[in-house]
Amino acid sequence: MKSAMQFVKTSDALSWVSENRMITCATLLALVLRVWRIDQLGQFDFDEVASVWYAKMNLADTISAIAAAPFEHPPGYYIALGYWIKIFGESEEMVRLFSVPAGVFLVPLTFLIGRRVFGRSSAIIASYIVAASPVLIFYSREARMYAYATLFGVLCLYLFMHAIEGKRNRYWMALGLVVVVGIFVDYSVLYALLAMNLLLIVERKTRPGLLPKFILFQIVPVVCLGAWLFASKGVAQSLPAWNTGNITYGLISHTLHVAWLDMTAGIESIRGGRAAIAVGVLLGSAGLMGWAGGLLYEKARILHFYSAAVLLGLIVLLLFDKEYQPRYLMMSVIPLALFAGSFIGRIRLNDRVMLGIALMLFVAGPLYASRHYYYGYERGDYGAITGAVRSLALPAPKQLDPLKYRDAVVLAGPWQGWFWRHYFPGFEKEIDVWFIPDEVPPAVGWEEVKDKLGRASNNHNRVWVVLSALRQSDPNGYVERWLNVNLWRARDSVYRNGVLQLYLTNKANMVSRNSGSLIADNGFRIQAIEFEGKRSDQPAQPLGNGIRFTFRIENGLRLDYDMLIKVRLQNRITGNNYGRDFYPLNVHGRRSSQWDAGERIVGKIAVWIPAAAGPGDYDAYVSLIDARGQPMMLDGDIVGISRTETNELYLGSSVLAEARDHMLDDREIFDLYGAPIYDR
Repeated sequence: MKSAMQFVKTSDALSWVSENRMITCATLLALVLRVWRIDQLGQFDFDEVASVWYAKMNLADTISAIAAAPFEHPPGYYIALGYWIKIFGESEEMVRLFSVPAGVFLVPLTFLIGRRVFGRSSAIIASYIVAASPVLIFYSREARMYAYATLFGVLCLYLFMHAIEGKRNRYWMALGLVVVVGIFVDYSVLYALLAMNLLLIVERKTRPGLLPKFILFQIVPVVCLGAWLFASKGVAQSLPAWNTGNITYGLISHTLHVAWLDMTAGIESIRGGRAAIAVGVLLGSAGLMGWAGGLLYEKARILHFYSAAVLLGLIVLLLFDKEYQPRYLMMSVIPLALFAGSFIGRIRLNDRVMLGIALMLFVAGPLYASRHYYYGYERGDYGAITGAVRSLALPAPKQLDPLKYRDAVVLAGPWQGWFWRHYFPGFEKEIDVWFIPDEVPPAVGWEEVKDKLGRASNNHNRVWVVLSALRQSDPNGYVERWLNVNLWRARDSVYRNGVLQLYLTNKANMVSRNSGSLIADNGFRIQAIEFEGKRSDQPAQPLGNGIRFTFRIENGLRLDYDMLIKVRLQNRITGNNYGRDFYPLNVHGRRSSQWDAGERIVGKIAVWIPAAAGPGDYDAYVSLIDARGQPMMLDGDIVGISRTETNELYLGSSVLAEARDHMLDDREIFDLYGAPIYDR
């Protein structure tokens, strides 16, 4: 008892500070940090567009759709967001603003809990840590329910502390309402319910009669939740994933190592530099020391149990084979801040010096470590993907079947239909769309990939492919393996929300160079090269398209490196070059270092020529790059192919004409919709 009293006494050092003024400033700081440059966050990410999609439905459809979806959150947040959208619209910044109040209210709520448990000075410091926490800021500016889940969980703890220490029934009634509403916002509010039960079990002797009362209190929340879970087909479909995750010591160790920085210095995508590590060490150590010191203090037990419940929730999610995400642990930031504040409040320093150091290290420090978030970071860019397709997709020629010869889009990965309907609402009238798989889980199988991609390539001249979230939908890489073996890839751009590729199908005749062979020192042999070269019986190829190349290869002795093929087209008049580098793959999707001796390989690639390149003759060159990064010396000859002084192979020329329809150039598309992170 003496140590506990000393603990409280030393934590009330900041008597000179105006409590209301400090908390008002902390709350205003939280508000500024959560609204500043929110309009610069870019387009919606995957989960955010799902939020908008559900919220725009009518009430009955929202509940029905959520109930049928596996691994989906409860409907409360989506319903509330729907009313917000009706008033303020569905622009990215307005939808994200809906989450801001939850993040702001966490600050005074943290102070109220901290003052009750540790004293006012610790509570003040903790409130500033919460205000400036990068992970809380991040999710307080996202169109998802996680900020509200954290708020409801902490509010449950606050009301519970009042309810068990007082005799007023209004706290029990408020707690019951918050628990029920919170559970239907997000299931993670159950962490608070678990923590409360654990506390009353441990303190059943010192708080006689409270545990039975609390068990009765939970009947309404349990009945409401049970009815929802029983009626939800999506929940039943999610249950088979239980215990499919392989939890190992290495996984737990790695997850906690990553999570330590996520919770202190900001999530990986926004933090950086040595400052992040320093902040993680300092704030994490302060929190750990405060946690250890709080073990002697009964009032802090609820925070210990809440932290333990959040960690237990992470383990449950890992057992469902869910990949770790920072949001799984963001609720733990509140007890982390409170424990850190309690430790700092016990340091024997001048009051003003102590507060200044705390603000510099644990407020300015995390903000500096995650400064990239406010300058340069963008949440999503799926509109750039749909904008590129909308600008570059070719309609069918008027004299041909419009359904067969227009472009198609293959969406490889879950949830992309929502994106396309949001950012390209008329896409189903302009392009043919294939979903692989139709739903996740389960992951796509090889037969479904062959069937759908085979039909798409037979029915269309060009196929746009968007790859996203493949760990869940295509962990074996079936889609890319089939495409690389059977079609010609002309574009390959990496965006934040996916990879956009364009594949050309086999619709036109090609020039074949197949009389003779070219042989490398190790027996590696090129038996034929085919490309879309100049032919008198074929029209010129249009700009804004790709020129296809096929390499028929026979492997000799097994290579000990991955051979690279460079293909380029050079305009005879302007000298401008357009090229692609690629690694030829066998039918199993493996590079040359894994080919078997004598194996036959067909490598396919296409070179994209933008609409602004200009019509005319383009000379085609090829070089095979060895382990030293140099063009291979090849023996033998193939009729129609000559060698240049730099050991390139000259194949002949292709003729390109103006695009059939008005088409934006790549630079114009990037200016309108945003450039990819990089092209590969």
